[in-house]
Amino acid sequence: MLHLLLLVASLTAYLDGDVSTVYVLKTNESIVQIPMIDGEVDYAISDQGDIEYEVQDGMLILHGNNQSFYIIKLTRPSLNKGNVREFTFYNPGFDITEFKVYLPDNSTLINAYPETYSSVNPIRWHENSSIYAVKYSVNTHDEYDFQLIMFALIIFLAVIYFIHRRYVHFRIAKEIFEKQIAGLSEYEKDVLRAIFETPGIRQRDVAVKLNLNKSHLSKLLGRMEARYLVRRERYGRVIKLYLGEYFKGE
Repeated sequence: MLHLLLLVASLTAYLDGDVSTVYVLKTNESIVQIPMIDGEVDYAISDQGDIEYEVQDGMLILHGNNQSFYIIKLTRPSLNKGNVREFTFYNPGFDITEFKVYLPDNSTLINAYPETYSSVNPIRWHENSSIYAVKYSVNTHDEYDFQLIMFALIIFLAVIYFIHRRYVHFRIAKEIFEKQIAGLSEYEKDVLRAIFETPGIRQRDVAVKLNLNKSHLSKLLGRMEARYLVRRERYGRVIKLYLGEYFKGE
């Protein structure tokens, strides 16, 4: 026959997703029973080291061999109702001298039974009761805000990285381009720089940008096109300018 005769019990419950309850028991019995509710045993030790234990019919059975001091940690799922959560411990007959419940950092106590004047972590009772219960709310906005900030930070860093890569690529391409046009006239260089910075720029926009006469620019472009420096494409009355085959071959 299994016996349970506990002289002192100190309990601690950690509430965060799953509920972890730590039992600190002092007893003169070698076989101890503790109720298990959909839980798992994390560890069970005594004042003299590890002890054997088994789970039968929803009960954790400790085989202490006349040990006097036990520490057991059990973990089980918590009862969640959205942001409001509940934890209830049914005392199987322990003579409880202290019971502590640690709420998650981002939570607020709604009520507790038996009534306690401890409203901050940990929630404490210094009395024996057949039931201990807490109801608390979890502020999920903090977690959501953190995730949103992290997402925004990742997007920001990705944009900075993309801009930096584009800038580095443009700078390298510009250095190569400047070497390619080093031996040309200043007029030709100015025209080619305008096209390099804005591929497909309109011919009349180049004339305005460089303050060149339209006919002068047209003749200049004709000579440059013959040397494959530029390429002109006509779209109705609009002429667009691109770098010629000379630059593609480099």
